[in-house]
Amino acid sequence: MNAETIITLINEKMLSNNHDKEYYTTNDIIMKNIKKLSLDDQKKLFEWLNNQTTPNGYVYKLQASFYCYELAGLKDKDNNVIENDFNRLAYRLGNPHGIHNLAISASNANDHKLAFELFTQSCTEFQYPQSQSQLANLYLAGIGTIVDETRAIELYETIIANKYSTNEIIGTTMAKLADMCESKNPPQYMEALNWYLNSLLYDNFESYNDIASIYKENMPKNTTNFTLALNYYEKYLAYLIQNDMPIATCMYDIGNLYNKYEQYEKAMEWYCKSEALGDTSACHQIGYLYQHGYGVTKSIHQAISYYKKVEQSFSYWNLGNIYCNNYKDIDQIECDYKLALEMFHKAYLLYETEDDIENMKKCTQQIKLLLDNNYLNITKDVIKSKVLNIDDKKASDVARTKKEISIDEFELVD
Repeated sequence: MNAETIITLINEKMLSNNHDKEYYTTNDIIMKNIKKLSLDDQKKLFEWLNNQTTPNGYVYKLQASFYCYELAGLKDKDNNVIENDFNRLAYRLGNPHGIHNLAISASNANDHKLAFELFTQSCTEFQYPQSQSQLANLYLAGIGTIVDETRAIELYETIIANKYSTNEIIGTTMAKLADMCESKNPPQYMEALNWYLNSLLYDNFESYNDIASIYKENMPKNTTNFTLALNYYEKYLAYLIQNDMPIATCMYDIGNLYNKYEQYEKAMEWYCKSEALGDTSACHQIGYLYQHGYGVTKSIHQAISYYKKVEQSFSYWNLGNIYCNNYKDIDQIECDYKLALEMFHKAYLLYETEDDIENMKKCTQQIKLLLDNNYLNITKDVIKSKVLNIDDKKASDVARTKKEISIDEFELVD
C-alpha cells in the first residue's frame, strides 16, 4: 500500500465519523500500512498531511503529529532506534508529545541541562501538563538547574488548573504537594492531609495509605485518630485487593497500628497475615511479641525461631541480647556467648549508612562488653583491637574496614 492509498483511508475515516475540524484519528489498518513505508516515505507522508485541508475543512496537522508520536521508538533497517527523528518531526508539526519525549530522551542520557531546557520549552509553547510535572521535579531536586521550591510549587499548581490535565496527573500532583508539606520543618500535617484528601477526588487512591499513616504516626494518640487511621488502611487494603496488587505491607501497617494502641492480639493477627505473604518486618514483630509476651504466651523459643527467619540487622540485634542473657528460669535457654557475639557481629556488618552510626556503636559496645568480661579466651585481645572505635569515624570509613572483625577467632572459655 502506497502513501496515496493511506491518505484515502484517512479521508474516509475522518469523513465517516464527522469529527471536529482539528481532530486526529487512526485505526490498526492505517498504522500497519504506515509502518510498512520506508522512513523517507513516512516523513514525506507526514509533511504532506501537515499541509493539507480536505474539501470539508478538516486539517491534518494533528493527524500527522499523532502518527509521528505513535511511531517513535521504531527501528530502521540497521536496527537503529529512530525515536528522536519522529519526535523532532512531531514537535515541528505541533505535537507537544514530541518535545516532551525529546526531553525524556535527554534525561535518560543524563543530559540534565538539555532536559531542563526542553521541558521548559515544552511548558512555554504548549502548557503540556506532563512537561510541567517533569520541570517541577527538576526544580525540586535541583537537577539541571538550581533548587527552586517556590517555582516547583507554582508549576504543580499550574498543572492542577491546566484544562489539559487528566484526573491521574492532577491526583498525583496533589499528592506531591502533600509530600512537600510533610517534609517541611516543622511538618505541616494538616495541610498535607488536605492535599491527600483532595487527591482522592481525582482517583489517587494511593493517598489512602498516606492519610492513614499521618493519623497513626503524627496525630495525638486517641480513639478518634485510631479509628480514622484504621478506616483509611482498610480502604487502601480494599483498593489493593481490587487491583490485584501486593497487600503484605498494608497488613503489616495495620498490625503496627494495633501494636501502637496496645491491642496486641489484633496486632499479632495482622502480623501473621502479613508474614504469611512473605513480609520479613512482620516476621520480626511476631518474634518481638513472643519475646515479651505481648498478646501471646511468652516464648523465647518462638521468638528465636521468628528472628532467625528474618536475617536482618534488627533481628540479629535481638538474638544477640537473648543469647547473652540467662533465660534458664523462664524458658530453659542457657546463655550462649559465642552465639551472642556472632549475632552482634552480623548486625554490625549490615549497618552501612550515616543513619546507622548509633546502631554500629551499640554493636561494638556489646562486643567489647562480652570480651572485657572474660566470657571468651585469650583471643579476645586480638578481636578487641579489631573492634572499631567508630566515635570519630564516618560511616563510609567504617563500612570499608569493619569486616576485619572475624567471628572465626571467637572461642568459648574452657
